[in-house]
Amino acid sequence: MNKAFTSRSLLANVLQVFAIILLWLPLSSSAGEDALYGPVAPPGSAFIRVFNASAIESIDASAAELKMTDVASMAASDYSFLAPGDLNATVGGTPLTGKLAPNKHYTLVFLGEGLAQLVEDAYFENRKKALISFYNFTDAQPLTLKTADGKVAVVSNTASGQRGERMLNAVKLGMSVFAGTAKVGDIAPYVLERGKVSSLFALGHSSAPVFVWIEG
Repeated sequence: MNKAFTSRSLLANVLQVFAIILLWLPLSSSAGEDALYGPVAPPGSAFIRVFNASAIESIDASAAELKMTDVASMAASDYSFLAPGDLNATVGGTPLTGKLAPNKHYTLVFLGEGLAQLVEDAYFENRKKALISFYNFTDAQPLTLKTADGKVAVVSNTASGQRGERMLNAVKLGMSVFAGTAKVGDIAPYVLERGKVSSLFALGHSSAPVFVWIEG
């Protein structure tokens, strides 16, 4: 056999194998990163989470191919991403429709059997400040979140089913909630962290509301 031909053939085979390896490496790297970090949201995605504001011990939710399972009572899931556009979701067995805009964050609030609502959330990227996001899911309209002594409004006039927000310094702060001039509840001191959103949900009847903090 011609030694030159054999060498050329061997070199060609080596180059072919090397080319296949180069093609495979990016795919392998991407699959490895997805397994390690999870899938990356495409630009322009919408982001949703589920908050179980009911006494039901655990609920599931789904929207398109997305599934969020075992969301405990008075707890929220992490945010997941979806393509923007029409939302057709099921939350705790309750159908929920709406519109998702690109680069926006939303909470699917489950209030009990047959009751669910879509609310747009605050998005926050300030590393030097903290943000309070106040959700009113009581029968009182509106509610105002104030300092513990009732002298300073933190988030004013938040209608039932709506959300308000206020950027603050990072601080440990006690607060109270008012419907007009009537105090409806006190909130134990809570640490607001720099660069983070602290979500406060007011739930139930205004005569005996329940307040729940969710980070994010």
